[in-house]
Amino acid sequence: MRMHHQKTGGNRNAGRNTVSVSVAVLLALVMLAAGVCGGFLLTREPEPAAFESTTRAGTLVVQSEPYDDERSVTVTVERSESGSVAAPVGGVVTELRQCASGSSIESGSAFIAVDGQPQLALYLRTPPYRTMTSGMKGGDIAALNAELRRLGYTAPDSDVMTWDTVKAFNALAAHAGTQSATQERQWSIDTSLFAWLPQQKVTVKECQARYGGHVEQGADVLTTTSQPVRATFRRNDSSMLRGDRVMEVNGATFTITDRTVDSTDASLLSAIGASNEYRAAQQPSASGQASDTAGSQSDTGQDTASNTINVTYRWKLAKTLNVVSVPPAAMYDVSADSACMVSRGKPVAVHVVASQLGKSMVSVESGASLTSVNVPASTGKACR
Repeated sequence: MRMHHQKTGGNRNAGRNTVSVSVAVLLALVMLAAGVCGGFLLTREPEPAAFESTTRAGTLVVQSEPYDDERSVTVTVERSESGSVAAPVGGVVTELRQCASGSSIESGSAFIAVDGQPQLALYLRTPPYRTMTSGMKGGDIAALNAELRRLGYTAPDSDVMTWDTVKAFNALAAHAGTQSATQERQWSIDTSLFAWLPQQKVTVKECQARYGGHVEQGADVLTTTSQPVRATFRRNDSSMLRGDRVMEVNGATFTITDRTVDSTDASLLSAIGASNEYRAAQQPSASGQASDTAGSQSDTGQDTASNTINVTYRWKLAKTLNVVSVPPAAMYDVSADSACMVSRGKPVAVHVVASQLGKSMVSVESGASLTSVNVPASTGKACR
């Protein structure tokens, strides 16, 4: 019995030791976890520099950069009901090229053949009305020279008919497979050598010419879909800078003066009619159809009651500005689009051009260049 009691007491002591060891291990784990967390907090990665304020008190070095205020512009295009193309010569229609409804005819290409001779289609911003001969001068000849140059031929940049005009025209005629100016004609160019197009590219609405049928010289052989006759520029964005602007349309650049509200310039209207933006604006949408007839405002941006269509282009300042980017703290006496800054200890009047990403883009009203500004402004002296 005495031996039995001693053994039981030994088991109890062993149990107490086991519990003590477990508690110690648990405490060690808790302390270790606390140490790891504390170490994590102490070694936490600092906030990235990109999220810290870059504005510091003192002198800020600045550098000018060009700014052209490029943005979208909506052009409301007024269109005619339809146009027409007349036969340059009379005879039997022996071939119909690009004369089906919906097809396109481009300036400088052949579109039908009469008596076996392909006929040239040519756009001139001034409709031809006379036989053009060497030495002649006028708007129609200037238009012919301009279109030949646009098509890639070396015609004069003038309103005078020269031998270079004839060579350029004959090179185009040879490329298109049509009639050229000849010595028998005294190298003259008249309306029998080409059909006048009202735009650089037209879309056929209906072809009146019939294969094997007879056409009279000057008679309409096809009608075109409506063509642009006036372009109105919307300047509804108050943030847009004032000044003359340039706009690229169908690969050509046009200057739109600050005072221009609308334009009937033939070259611009022709470029608009031939542009991808204009064609896209005429495409029917899922819930609206493009139309040349009277109706209501469609989902394509067309007001078919007045036969207008809205087309979006890009334009920018014709003369770029030199601007510097500064933090708002560098400016004082801010009023509308003007403000004052301090540069090299002197107040400077600036024009606030735009604001983005917490910075203001300004141009110096005097036209002088800035290399540094004070942040914040160190004086309250008026700069005007």
